[in-house]
Amino acid sequence: MGRRRPLRAWAVKTWVVQSTTPEGDLDVVWQAVKAMQEAMFAAGAKRLLTTLRIDDRRDKEETLERKRQAIAEKGVKVERL
Repeated sequence: MGRRRPLRAWAVKTWVVQSTTPEGDLDVVWQAVKAMQEAMFAAGAKRLLTTLRIDDRRDKEETLERKRQAIAEKGVKVERL
């Protein structure tokens, strides 16, 4: 079985820096996280620890692409899933 990309099924953009960072409609992100949790339990997991940090800024437009560019300018490798 190959590596799965479950967030793509939910049309959620993701980037990997020190963690996986999703970008998308909050309701869709919640649904994707729940689906990933359920998939892990269905695969046999007995316990999961999921940590979410939400940066919901509404006073100006900010995207993961802009954040990725700022990080890359500092020489940090950023990988797109």
